[in-house]
Amino acid sequence: MQLWIGITSAGLASACTLENPGFTGEASTSSASDSAITDSSTTSTSNSTETMTNSSSGSETGSTSSTSSTSGGLTSAGPSSSGDVTTDATTDATTDATTTDGMCEGEPIVVFFDEDDDQFGSGPPMTVCPGDIPPGYVGVSGDCNDDNDLINPGAIEECDGVDNNCNGITDEYSQNNDKCNILDTTCYLKEYDGHYYYACMAQLKASSANNRCKMLASNDAKSYHVMLTSINENTEMEPLLGKLGSDASIGLMDKSIFNDFPDFIWVADGSKVVGYGSVPKTAPWAPGSPDKGLEQWTKIHANGLTWDDIGGGEKNPFICEAEPPP
Repeated sequence: MQLWIGITSAGLASACTLENPGFTGEASTSSASDSAITDSSTTSTSNSTETMTNSSSGSETGSTSSTSSTSGGLTSAGPSSSGDVTTDATTDATTDATTTDGMCEGEPIVVFFDEDDDQFGSGPPMTVCPGDIPPGYVGVSGDCNDDNDLINPGAIEECDGVDNNCNGITDEYSQNNDKCNILDTTCYLKEYDGHYYYACMAQLKASSANNRCKMLASNDAKSYHVMLTSINENTEMEPLLGKLGSDASIGLMDKSIFNDFPDFIWVADGSKVVGYGSVPKTAPWAPGSPDKGLEQWTKIHANGLTWDDIGGGEKNPFICEAEPPP
């Protein structure tokens, strides 16, 4: 009797296998399906939070998977709208705003310490990430006196014997300055093409003017007995000479005083005159000038702006030129 039951059961199992080719032999198709339905129903109704977690790991199927993947998307893409998740995500965003794994998010910037709080720093540079600028640091340097908030690259130059705007030049032309008492005299001021000009009233030998003019600049700035290298620059001297009411010496010297042919150089840097002013007896030279002799130096006439050679003992007002660092 027992043997017949075993044979009959085996036959029934064999028949089920033929009707359902996907059968694995471990459980019947009916029981596998019932289990899936029971598990899915239980998971969906018992704990919605667990459904979201299962969805994000890909374990849900069917309509349940579709519903929970929406919630899972919020979890994975950013903070949710409730609970500790929002607080944690916001904190992390603030903490990681500038660095990720030690690297800046965005280009690093260079900052400088600003002692006098005038928004211009000085001293050695420091590189930081955007958003991580330490207190007291700014992104602009060049403050030549970080103990005085009235002296910085953004200040307006005044006639006070101080380099107010930190360009290395003292008491140059500005919206507040067109005349200053400087170099032990009164000088009329002008700016042209990024350079500054001083037409000074003191009567000096031309040979002394260059050393006096050098007192106007410091650091990488330059100042010197004026070099007039173009017709435009020469023309710009007219209002200064008008204020002086006099001719004035310029920084042009003939180094071949004992030769018949003049060899003029600019005393500012020793460069040979080329182009403008290099041909004697033609503009800007006055007619017949230079006429050599012992006249080694040069002045510019207030009337006509022509040049004339003068002797080393002649005294005139003088014109200085200053240029900031490149």
